[in-house]
Amino acid sequence: MPFEALLNRYDPGRRWTVSEGESGWNNTTRIAESDRGDKRVLRIYETHKDAEKIAFEHDVLLKLSEAALPFAIPRPLALPDGATYATLSDSTGRYAALFTYTDGIRPNGMDPVVAESIGTAVGRLSLALRELMPTAAPAYLPCYELERTHPSCPGSVIAAFCEAPPAAFHDLRDSLLRIGETMRAFQAALQKVRSLPHQLVHGDINDSNLLVSMHDRTQIAAILDFEFCTTELRAMEPAVALAGLIGEAGGPSRGRRLF
Repeated sequence: MPFEALLNRYDPGRRWTVSEGESGWNNTTRIAESDRGDKRVLRIYETHKDAEKIAFEHDVLLKLSEAALPFAIPRPLALPDGATYATLSDSTGRYAALFTYTDGIRPNGMDPVVAESIGTAVGRLSLALRELMPTAAPAYLPCYELERTHPSCPGSVIAAFCEAPPAAFHDLRDSLLRIGETMRAFQAALQKVRSLPHQLVHGDINDSNLLVSMHDRTQIAAILDFEFCTTELRAMEPAVALAGLIGEAGGPSRGRRLF
């Protein structure tokens, strides 16, 4: 991986040491430390090769960096030409970007005090995103637009699959029938869902995208990874965070102790 060459495009003439840090599930993330001792976060985008998606994410982050938030967010750094992302020189067509670094560690969301801190941070972020006006349209559709998720899977194809699954899925027929019934009920309610309050949401807040302070591990130091930020149901921000906490707890019954 040509990390050094990429970093030199951002700041020619400096020497960098690149190491692995904690990373999310989707992209390649490295910590880059210069010969002057300052740190940066290098991200290689692995989930897509879509410049418009990256441009939207960076526009949101740059505007959010002007908000008076009590925690850090990644701020994309500019190349000498002003761009905030670059194409790798390894012929893969992948994009990379360099961000500000925030010191911290992943939280333990199962600690009720930490869970409360996460909730407060989610609320503050939601208020800031509500006021933010991005330059371009979001790159991702709201999660409820199931029929538009992929061109090969419109609702009619999904319904037919659930109602008459191929032989290889016969043992899952009862489960698929329930999925089909649930989708029909959801489609019947879709117009009402579309009428509910919308705003920009992060959409992926969980322990892997959070940092707590090294000095106080109950306080959120940063919210990371705005890759999937889009205009969505306002309620989805707390819904995603709560679902993550419940999942970490091992299910709804065990998750009750957090609430």
